[in-house]
Amino acid sequence: MFTGNLQPTNLFTCFGVKGGLICYNQTGNMGGQLPKANETMLILASNSPRRRELLKRITSDFEVVSPDSDENIPLLPPELFVRKLARIKAESVFSAYPDAAVIGSDTVVTLGGKIYGKPNGREGAIAMLKELSGRTHEVYTAVCVMRGAAIAEGTERSTVTFARLSHDKIARYVDEFSPLDKAGSYGIQDGFGIVRKFTGSFENIMGFPVELVRSLLKEAGYIG
Repeated sequence: MFTGNLQPTNLFTCFGVKGGLICYNQTGNMGGQLPKANETMLILASNSPRRRELLKRITSDFEVVSPDSDENIPLLPPELFVRKLARIKAESVFSAYPDAAVIGSDTVVTLGGKIYGKPNGREGAIAMLKELSGRTHEVYTAVCVMRGAAIAEGTERSTVTFARLSHDKIARYVDEFSPLDKAGSYGIQDGFGIVRKFTGSFENIMGFPVELVRSLLKEAGYIG
């Protein structure tokens, strides 16, 4: 099963059937059977609105399908861990659209050998931000592009130094911005005085390194 935005304003849940997918919108109405993707179709395998907006810097001609994948994998070094998750996401959608070009991506924050993914609720977000406060951590984003027999993969690394944050400031940030869908429990684009400095790609820290994505789409033969 896949849940994805297959039209600009319509959210669908799709079930695989022979020859394509059967899709229903949020009200349960049938959206029709989708034909198999042709070679020009580009799919972003992600729930992230930030990745959707950043991909538009390369092209607006793409569809969005949420990956139906098991992300509970054994811990690995951060760069390998995030590459594995990006490939799992891409594979889960590519298996339903084997004629499309599919982009999978994943982001993690790491500090002192510990990997920080998305927080488990408000208190989990507050605890993460307390650990990151006043310290420098790394952000890894991996991208996997699958098209035909081609698999193009890459990883980008950035560093972020947090300001020293009081409990009250952290709590106000979490309540105002609700960063529960973000690795490390924050979005660098939010501001709020959380980040003191960073090195590397700003888009990578947001979760989608645009220039890396562009180069992998070229490597996979999707763009010239």
